[in-house]
Amino acid sequence: DDDRLIQRIRSAYSHAKPDRLNDILSSCEQRKGTVINMNERKKNRFVPIAIAAALVLAMVGGFVGYTLGNNGQDAPATGTDDAGRLVESVITLDVNPSIEIDVDSTDTVTAVKALNEDARVVIGSMDFTGSSLEVTVNALIGSMLTNGYLDEIRNSILVSVSDGDATRASTLQDSVSGMIEAALGTGGIDGAVISQTLSADAAVTNLAADYNITEGKAALISKLVAADPTLTVESLVGLSVNDIALIASSRGISDSSVTQTGTA
Repeated sequence: DDDRLIQRIRSAYSHAKPDRLNDILSSCEQRKGTVINMNERKKNRFVPIAIAAALVLAMVGGFVGYTLGNNGQDAPATGTDDAGRLVESVITLDVNPSIEIDVDSTDTVTAVKALNEDARVVIGSMDFTGSSLEVTVNALIGSMLTNGYLDEIRNSILVSVSDGDATRASTLQDSVSGMIEAALGTGGIDGAVISQTLSADAAVTNLAADYNITEGKAALISKLVAADPTLTVESLVGLSVNDIALIASSRGISDSSVTQTGTA
């Protein structure tokens, strides 16, 4: 119930500074169902964001024991799944870490999957099954910030959307990019959001499998190599999205199928 939930958060939050628990709980009472924006420009400013996101997940029924400040005692989750829902779209977030979000036709999350070890850290024990896409994206970006995968210097993220309906894919691409920009802006970070839609491409699928990367990252690398023959797949696959974005920017490489807001 709510009392037990608040007690767990109070215990977890006792490890974080500054002590803003009462303010957060008060705000939650006033704004149930929304993500609480915290904009404290301190080293640990995104711990409150992650806690607020977890509170929202609890209120919409997607919270199953997410605990902060447990010193790594919980086993990392590989993802969440809801076999009862039909997956309509697949959204991949690449920083490194790489995370897959599956949604149904109403943009309700059916699964969140860790595609590498760093993603396991980001997901932790959060369960997003049945949550809205906006809540899920906010919580994941908050966790990436909290865990140091995104900051003022490493500020780039790649969003790739797969959907059989090109119009819906494009709409989701814009929508998720906007969510990420807003989440980063909440913490005072001017993020670089690179986005694209994916279509079936055997060469991209094979490249992703060969190098154990996402198809989104494989597609972006393929486009850059095609635009600049001095670049090679081997030289790019091991780099973060931020480093790849910096290389593309320094060489003036662009592709009409890739949209970018902000600067790496």
